Amino acid sequence: MTVRRLVRALSIVFLIATGLLVALLAAFFVGLALEMRRMQAGDYPLADSSEVTIDGRRIRLERYSVHPLLAEYKRILTVIDVSGVEARSELELDPGGGGRLALCRDAQGGIVMSDYHGSYRLTDSGEAIPLSTATVVELLPNGATRPVMLPEQKPECVDDIGAFDRDENGEYGFRHDR
Repeated sequence: MTVRRLVRALSIVFLIATGLLVALLAAFFVGLALEMRRMQAGDYPLADSSEVTIDGRRIRLERYSVHPLLAEYKRILTVIDVSGVEARSELELDPGGGGRLALCRDAQGGIVMSDYHGSYRLTDSGEAIPLSTATVVELLPNGATRPVMLPEQKPECVDDIGAFDRDENGEYGFRHDR
C-alpha cells in the first residue's frame, strides 16, 4: 500500500514538474517572439554608448542590439562639432566579433576609421563616408574584362588615435593609443 502511495505521489510531482516546464518554455518562446517582432520593427535596445573628443569634436559611437541572442549590433556614429552641429552616420552592421573601430590620422590630418568590415573617412561636416572596397568590371564582347570601378586605397595612417573597443574587463568604450 505504501508503494502505491509513493508511486502516486511521484506521478503527481512528475505531472506538476512537467506542467511547470511546459509553462516556462512557452513563456520563453512567447517572450522571444515578442522581442524578435520588436526588433524587426527597428526598435533596437541601446547596448552601449561611448564618446571621445578629438580636435574639439565629440565623436560618439552607439551600438544597438539587433538580435536577442547573438552579439549583432547596429552602429550609429554621431559627430558634434564645436558649434554644436550634429551629424549622424550609420556604419556597417557589426555581426559580432568585429567590434573594434580604430581611429587614426592620415597624411592630410583627416580622421580615418577602420574595422573588420571596412574603412570610413570622417568628413569636415562629421559624416562617415565608407571607402569603396569593391571592384566592378565590364565584360566585353570578346570575353575580356575592363575595370569600371576600382577600390579606393585606405589612406595610410600616420598617427594612431585610439579605438572603440573592449578592455580587459570586457567593457566597451574608447581606448586611447597614447
